[in-house]
Amino acid sequence: MNISGLVGKILSELPERTSQIIAARMGFETGQPRVLEAIGKELGITRERVRQLEASGIKQIDKVLSKSSVLDDFFQVVDSHLDHFNGVREEKRFLKELTFLINADDQEIAKIRFLVFLHKKLSFFPEDENCLAFWAKDKKFASRVIEFVKKMNKTVLLKKSPLAVEDFEKFVKEIAKASGFSGVSIGSLMSWVSLSQVILFSPFGYIGAEKHLEIMPANVGDKAYLVLKTKEQPMHFRDLAGSMNQYAKTSSGFHPVWQKTVEAQTVHNELIKNKNFVLVGRGIYALSEWGYEKGTVRDVVIQIMKKARKPLTLQEIVVAVKKIRLVKDTTIFINLQNKDYFGKTKEKKYVLKITK
Repeated sequence: MNISGLVGKILSELPERTSQIIAARMGFETGQPRVLEAIGKELGITRERVRQLEASGIKQIDKVLSKSSVLDDFFQVVDSHLDHFNGVREEKRFLKELTFLINADDQEIAKIRFLVFLHKKLSFFPEDENCLAFWAKDKKFASRVIEFVKKMNKTVLLKKSPLAVEDFEKFVKEIAKASGFSGVSIGSLMSWVSLSQVILFSPFGYIGAEKHLEIMPANVGDKAYLVLKTKEQPMHFRDLAGSMNQYAKTSSGFHPVWQKTVEAQTVHNELIKNKNFVLVGRGIYALSEWGYEKGTVRDVVIQIMKKARKPLTLQEIVVAVKKIRLVKDTTIFINLQNKDYFGKTKEKKYVLKITK
Protein backbone atom coordinates (compact mmCIF):
# COMPACT_ATOMS: atom_id res chain seq x y z
CA MET A 1 0.00 0.00 0.00
CA ASN A 2 1.50 3.33 -1.10
CA ILE A 3 0.88 5.62 1.87
CA SER A 4 2.71 8.63 0.46
CA GLY A 5 0.76 8.21 -2.75
CA LEU A 6 -2.57 8.16 -0.90
CA VAL A 7 -1.68 11.25 1.15
CA GLY A 8 -0.46 13.07 -1.96
CA LYS A 9 -3.68 12.29 -3.81
CA ILE A 10 -5.80 13.57 -0.92
CA LEU A 11 -3.83 16.78 -0.45
CA SER A 12 -3.90 17.47 -4.20
CA GLU A 13 -7.58 18.32 -3.79
CA LEU A 14 -6.64 21.35 -1.68
CA PRO A 15 -5.20 24.79 -2.44
CA GLU A 16 -1.40 24.69 -2.21
CA ARG A 17 -1.14 26.81 0.95
CA THR A 18 -3.80 24.77 2.74
CA SER A 19 -2.00 21.58 1.73
CA GLN A 20 1.28 22.97 3.13
CA ILE A 21 -0.39 23.88 6.42
CA ILE A 22 -1.89 20.41 6.91
CA ALA A 23 1.43 18.74 6.04
CA ALA A 24 3.24 20.95 8.56
CA ARG A 25 0.60 20.48 11.27
CA MET A 26 0.77 16.69 10.83
CA GLY A 27 4.58 16.64 10.82
CA PHE A 28 4.97 14.88 7.48
CA GLU A 29 8.55 16.07 6.94
CA THR A 30 10.03 15.90 10.46
CA GLY A 31 7.67 13.50 12.22
CA GLN A 32 6.86 16.30 14.70
CA PRO A 33 3.74 18.48 14.26
CA ARG A 34 4.52 22.19 13.94
CA VAL A 35 2.67 24.78 16.05
CA LEU A 36 0.26 27.31 14.53
CA GLU A 37 2.42 30.31 15.37
CA ALA A 38 5.55 28.96 13.66
CA ILE A 39 3.61 28.11 10.50
CA GLY A 40 1.97 31.56 10.53
CA LYS A 41 5.33 33.34 10.73
CA GLU A 42 6.63 31.31 7.82
CA LEU A 43 3.59 32.08 5.64
CA GLY A 44 3.14 35.68 6.83
CA ILE A 45 -0.31 35.13 8.36
CA THR A 46 -1.72 34.97 11.90
CA ARG A 47 -1.90 31.77 13.94
CA GLU A 48 -5.70 32.09 13.89
CA ARG A 49 -5.71 32.21 10.11
CA VAL A 50 -3.54 29.07 10.06
CA ARG A 51 -6.08 27.34 12.32
CA GLN A 52 -8.95 28.42 10.06
CA LEU A 53 -7.24 27.18 6.90
CA GLU A 54 -6.39 23.85 8.57
CA ALA A 55 -10.01 23.34 9.68
CA SER A 56 -11.29 24.34 6.26
CA GLY A 57 -8.89 21.92 4.58
CA ILE A 58 -9.98 19.00 6.75
CA LYS A 59 -13.65 19.72 6.00
CA GLN A 60 -12.88 19.78 2.30
CA ILE A 61 -11.01 16.44 2.57
CA ASP A 62 -13.95 14.89 4.45
CA LYS A 63 -16.32 16.05 1.71
CA VAL A 64 -14.13 14.52 -0.99
CA LEU A 65 -13.71 11.22 0.87
CA SER A 66 -17.47 10.90 1.45
CA LYS A 67 -17.79 10.37 -2.29
CA SER A 68 -14.59 8.35 -2.79
CA SER A 69 -13.36 4.85 -2.02
CA VAL A 70 -9.66 5.78 -2.14
CA LEU A 71 -9.11 4.96 1.55
CA ASP A 72 -11.43 1.94 1.82
CA ASP A 73 -8.61 -0.63 1.74
CA PHE A 74 -6.61 1.33 4.31
CA PHE A 75 -9.62 1.69 6.61
CA GLN A 76 -10.30 -2.05 6.31
CA VAL A 77 -6.78 -2.82 7.60
CA VAL A 78 -7.26 -0.32 10.45
CA ASP A 79 -10.63 -1.77 11.48
CA SER A 80 -9.47 -5.36 11.28
CA HIS A 81 -6.39 -4.71 13.40
CA LEU A 82 -8.29 -2.72 16.02
CA ASP A 83 -10.77 -5.59 16.35
CA HIS A 84 -7.95 -7.80 17.68
CA PHE A 85 -7.91 -5.60 20.80
CA ASN A 86 -11.66 -5.26 21.30
CA GLY A 87 -11.65 -1.92 19.55
CA VAL A 88 -9.15 -0.10 21.81
CA ARG A 89 -5.41 0.33 21.22
CA GLU A 90 -2.68 2.66 22.54
CA GLU A 91 -1.69 5.07 19.76
CA LYS A 92 2.07 4.53 19.42
CA ARG A 93 1.70 0.76 19.33
CA PHE A 94 -1.26 1.01 16.97
CA LEU A 95 0.57 3.20 14.44
CA LYS A 96 3.72 1.08 14.62
CA GLU A 97 1.70 -2.07 13.99
CA LEU A 98 -0.13 -0.50 11.06
CA THR A 99 3.21 0.51 9.57
CA PHE A 100 4.24 -3.15 9.63
CA LEU A 101 0.91 -4.46 8.33
CA ILE A 102 0.86 -2.24 5.25
CA ASN A 103 4.60 -2.57 4.66
CA ALA A 104 5.26 1.16 5.07
CA ASP A 105 8.42 2.94 6.23
CA ASP A 106 8.83 4.21 9.80
CA GLN A 107 9.25 7.69 8.29
CA GLU A 108 5.62 7.45 7.12
CA ILE A 109 4.08 7.07 10.59
CA ALA A 110 2.94 10.72 10.62
CA LYS A 111 1.17 10.16 7.30
CA ILE A 112 -0.45 6.97 8.57
CA ARG A 113 -1.66 8.89 11.64
CA PHE A 114 -3.17 11.54 9.34
CA LEU A 115 -5.07 8.88 7.38
CA VAL A 116 -6.33 7.28 10.61
CA PHE A 117 -7.64 10.70 11.69
CA LEU A 118 -9.72 10.76 8.51
CA HIS A 119 -11.51 7.56 9.59
CA LYS A 120 -14.81 8.95 10.85
CA LYS A 121 -15.82 5.76 12.65
CA LEU A 122 -12.85 5.96 15.03
CA SER A 123 -12.39 8.20 18.07
CA PHE A 124 -9.10 9.60 19.34
CA PHE A 125 -8.56 9.96 23.09
CA PRO A 126 -5.66 12.29 24.01
CA GLU A 127 -3.18 11.50 26.77
CA ASP A 128 -4.11 12.38 30.36
CA GLU A 129 -2.80 11.58 33.85
CA ASN A 130 -4.23 8.06 33.76
CA CYS A 131 -3.97 6.93 30.14
CA LEU A 132 -1.69 7.34 27.16
CA ALA A 133 -3.28 8.55 23.93
CA PHE A 134 -5.34 5.84 22.22
CA TRP A 135 -7.81 5.05 19.45
CA ALA A 136 -11.19 3.40 19.88
CA LYS A 137 -14.12 2.24 17.80
CA ASP A 138 -16.80 3.00 20.40
CA LYS A 139 -16.71 5.98 22.76
CA LYS A 140 -18.94 4.43 25.44
CA PHE A 141 -16.91 1.22 25.48
CA ALA A 142 -13.68 3.27 25.59
CA SER A 143 -14.99 5.13 28.66
CA ARG A 144 -15.41 1.78 30.44
CA VAL A 145 -11.87 0.83 29.48
CA ILE A 146 -10.61 4.12 30.95
CA GLU A 147 -12.34 3.29 34.24
CA PHE A 148 -10.71 -0.15 34.19
CA VAL A 149 -7.28 1.45 33.73
CA LYS A 150 -7.98 3.97 36.52
CA LYS A 151 -8.90 1.14 38.87
CA MET A 152 -5.68 -0.70 38.03
CA ASN A 153 -3.64 2.46 38.55
CA LYS A 154 -5.21 3.14 41.94
CA THR A 155 -4.72 -0.44 43.14
CA VAL A 156 -1.06 -0.56 42.06
CA LEU A 157 -0.34 2.79 43.73
CA LEU A 158 -1.78 1.50 47.01
CA LYS A 159 0.56 -1.50 47.04
CA LYS A 160 3.71 -1.19 49.18
CA SER A 161 5.68 -3.39 46.81
CA PRO A 162 5.38 -4.26 43.10
CA LEU A 163 3.74 -7.39 41.72
CA ALA A 164 5.78 -10.31 40.49
CA VAL A 165 5.21 -10.80 36.77
CA GLU A 166 3.81 -14.30 37.37
CA ASP A 167 1.09 -12.80 39.60
CA PHE A 168 0.18 -9.93 37.30
CA GLU A 169 -2.20 -11.80 35.00
CA LYS A 170 -4.30 -12.87 37.98
CA PHE A 171 -4.32 -9.28 39.25
CA VAL A 172 -5.49 -7.96 35.85
CA LYS A 173 -8.27 -10.56 35.62
CA GLU A 174 -9.53 -9.62 39.09
CA ILE A 175 -9.70 -5.93 38.20
CA ALA A 176 -11.35 -6.83 34.87
CA LYS A 177 -14.01 -8.88 36.63
CA ALA A 178 -14.75 -6.00 39.01
CA SER A 179 -15.00 -3.70 35.97
CA GLY A 180 -17.47 -5.89 34.07
CA PHE A 181 -14.92 -7.34 31.62
CA SER A 182 -15.01 -10.99 32.70
CA GLY A 183 -15.41 -12.27 29.14
CA VAL A 184 -12.59 -10.27 27.61
CA SER A 185 -9.49 -12.20 26.54
CA ILE A 186 -6.27 -11.75 28.50
CA GLY A 187 -4.67 -10.54 25.27
CA SER A 188 -7.04 -7.57 25.05
CA LEU A 189 -6.78 -6.90 28.78
CA MET A 190 -2.99 -6.76 28.60
CA SER A 191 -3.32 -4.45 25.61
CA TRP A 192 -5.39 -2.11 27.75
CA VAL A 193 -2.78 -2.33 30.51
CA SER A 194 -0.41 -0.66 28.04
CA LEU A 195 -2.64 2.44 28.20
CA SER A 196 -1.66 3.06 31.82
CA GLN A 197 0.48 6.06 32.71
CA VAL A 198 1.17 4.48 36.13
CA ILE A 199 1.94 0.80 35.56
CA LEU A 200 5.58 0.15 34.65
CA PHE A 201 7.84 -2.88 34.22
CA SER A 202 11.29 -3.56 35.65
CA PRO A 203 14.07 -5.71 34.16
CA PHE A 204 13.74 -8.08 37.10
CA GLY A 205 10.24 -9.42 36.54
CA TYR A 206 8.31 -6.87 38.60
CA ILE A 207 5.34 -4.71 37.65
CA GLY A 208 4.43 -1.65 39.67
CA ALA A 209 4.64 2.14 39.85
CA GLU A 210 7.43 4.73 40.02
CA LYS A 211 7.25 4.74 43.82
CA HIS A 212 8.52 1.15 43.93
CA LEU A 213 12.30 0.75 44.14
CA GLU A 214 12.28 -2.24 41.79
CA ILE A 215 10.61 -0.12 39.10
CA MET A 216 12.46 3.18 39.43
CA PRO A 217 15.75 2.97 41.37
CA ALA A 218 16.74 6.42 42.58
CA ASN A 219 20.49 6.07 42.07
CA VAL A 220 23.41 3.79 41.14
CA GLY A 221 23.33 2.21 44.59
CA ASP A 222 19.70 1.15 44.15
CA LYS A 223 20.51 -0.34 40.75
CA ALA A 224 23.46 -2.27 42.18
CA TYR A 225 21.26 -3.54 45.01
CA LEU A 226 18.64 -4.83 42.58
CA VAL A 227 21.19 -6.50 40.30
CA LEU A 228 22.87 -8.30 43.22
CA LYS A 229 19.53 -9.33 44.68
CA THR A 230 18.54 -10.81 41.32
CA LYS A 231 21.88 -12.57 40.73
CA GLU A 232 21.79 -13.93 44.31
CA GLN A 233 25.57 -13.98 44.57
CA PRO A 234 28.46 -11.55 45.17
CA MET A 235 29.83 -9.75 42.10
CA HIS A 236 32.89 -7.74 41.12
CA PHE A 237 32.06 -4.04 40.76
CA ARG A 238 33.08 -4.13 37.09
CA ASP A 239 30.68 -7.01 36.43
CA LEU A 240 27.96 -5.09 38.26
CA ALA A 241 28.51 -2.09 35.99
CA GLY A 242 28.45 -4.40 32.98
CA SER A 243 25.10 -5.87 34.04
CA MET A 244 23.59 -2.40 34.51
CA ASN A 245 24.79 -1.32 31.09
CA GLN A 246 23.40 -4.50 29.54
CA TYR A 247 19.99 -3.62 30.97
CA ALA A 248 20.39 -0.14 29.47
CA LYS A 249 20.70 -1.68 25.99
CA THR A 250 17.42 -3.58 26.32
CA SER A 251 15.41 -1.23 28.53
CA SER A 252 13.05 0.40 26.04
CA GLY A 253 10.09 -1.23 27.77
CA PHE A 254 11.20 -0.20 31.25
CA HIS A 255 11.36 3.09 33.16
CA PRO A 256 13.74 5.58 31.45
CA VAL A 257 16.09 5.47 34.46
CA TRP A 258 17.21 2.02 33.27
CA GLN A 259 18.35 3.48 29.96
CA LYS A 260 21.25 5.33 31.58
CA THR A 261 24.68 3.68 31.38
CA VAL A 262 27.21 3.82 34.25
CA GLU A 263 30.98 3.86 34.66
CA ALA A 264 32.57 1.02 36.64
CA GLN A 265 34.36 3.49 38.93
CA THR A 266 31.08 5.25 39.72
CA VAL A 267 29.62 1.91 40.78
CA HIS A 268 32.69 1.15 42.90
CA ASN A 269 32.49 4.53 44.66
CA GLU A 270 28.84 3.92 45.52
CA LEU A 271 29.51 0.42 46.84
CA ILE A 272 32.29 1.67 49.12
CA LYS A 273 30.13 4.24 50.91
CA ASN A 274 26.79 2.42 50.88
CA LYS A 275 25.94 0.35 53.98
CA ASN A 276 23.87 -2.06 51.89
CA PHE A 277 27.06 -3.57 50.48
CA VAL A 278 30.01 -5.49 51.96
CA LEU A 279 33.43 -6.00 50.38
CA VAL A 280 33.95 -9.77 50.48
CA GLY A 281 36.94 -10.13 48.17
CA ARG A 282 39.14 -8.05 45.89
CA GLY A 283 36.63 -5.73 44.23
CA ILE A 284 33.85 -8.23 44.98
CA TYR A 285 30.76 -7.06 46.85
CA ALA A 286 27.80 -8.75 48.49
CA LEU A 287 24.62 -7.49 50.13
CA SER A 288 24.87 -6.84 53.87
CA GLU A 289 21.50 -8.54 54.33
CA TRP A 290 23.05 -11.83 53.20
CA GLY A 291 25.05 -12.00 56.42
CA TYR A 292 28.46 -11.11 54.98
CA GLU A 293 30.70 -9.13 57.33
CA LYS A 294 33.26 -6.38 56.81
CA GLY A 295 36.85 -6.50 58.02
CA THR A 296 40.03 -8.43 57.24
CA VAL A 297 40.06 -12.20 57.03
CA ARG A 298 41.84 -12.24 60.39
CA ASP A 299 39.07 -10.10 61.95
CA VAL A 300 36.43 -12.44 60.59
CA VAL A 301 38.23 -15.52 61.95
CA ILE A 302 38.58 -13.86 65.37
CA GLN A 303 34.86 -13.13 65.51
CA ILE A 304 34.00 -16.69 64.48
CA MET A 305 36.22 -18.17 67.19
CA LYS A 306 34.84 -15.80 69.79
CA LYS A 307 31.30 -16.93 69.00
CA ALA A 308 32.32 -20.61 69.00
CA ARG A 309 33.92 -20.39 72.50
CA LYS A 310 35.83 -23.60 71.80
CA PRO A 311 38.74 -24.83 69.68
CA LEU A 312 37.92 -25.31 66.00
CA THR A 313 39.44 -27.44 63.25
CA LEU A 314 40.76 -25.82 60.11
CA GLN A 315 37.81 -27.18 58.12
CA GLU A 316 35.29 -25.79 60.62
CA ILE A 317 36.91 -22.35 60.39
CA VAL A 318 37.03 -22.47 56.57
CA VAL A 319 33.34 -23.39 56.34
CA ALA A 320 32.36 -20.62 58.78
CA VAL A 321 34.46 -17.96 57.04
CA LYS A 322 33.11 -18.81 53.59
CA LYS A 323 29.58 -18.23 54.79
CA ILE A 324 30.38 -14.53 55.26
CA ARG A 325 33.39 -13.87 53.03
CA LEU A 326 34.64 -14.90 49.58
CA VAL A 327 38.19 -16.03 50.24
CA LYS A 328 40.53 -18.87 49.31
CA ASP A 329 41.26 -21.70 51.77
CA THR A 330 44.96 -20.89 51.63
CA THR A 331 44.30 -17.29 52.66
CA ILE A 332 42.46 -18.49 55.76
CA PHE A 333 45.22 -20.96 56.55
CA ILE A 334 47.93 -18.29 56.23
CA ASN A 335 46.05 -15.96 58.59
CA LEU A 336 45.80 -18.76 61.16
CA GLN A 337 49.60 -19.00 61.23
CA ASN A 338 49.79 -15.61 62.96
CA LYS A 339 50.97 -16.75 66.41
CA ASP A 340 50.15 -13.39 67.98
CA TYR A 341 46.47 -14.16 67.54
CA PHE A 342 46.03 -17.92 67.13
CA GLY A 343 47.37 -21.05 68.75
CA LYS A 344 46.97 -24.82 68.31
CA THR A 345 45.91 -27.55 70.71
CA LYS A 346 47.35 -31.06 70.87
CA GLU A 347 44.30 -32.13 68.83
CA LYS A 348 45.45 -29.74 66.06
CA LYS A 349 42.51 -27.43 66.64
CA TYR A 350 42.86 -23.69 66.59
CA VAL A 351 42.26 -21.45 69.60
CA LEU A 352 42.19 -17.71 70.07
CA LYS A 353 45.21 -16.38 71.97
CA ILE A 354 43.87 -12.90 72.61
CA THR A 355 40.52 -11.23 72.92
CA LYS A 356 39.79 -8.00 71.09
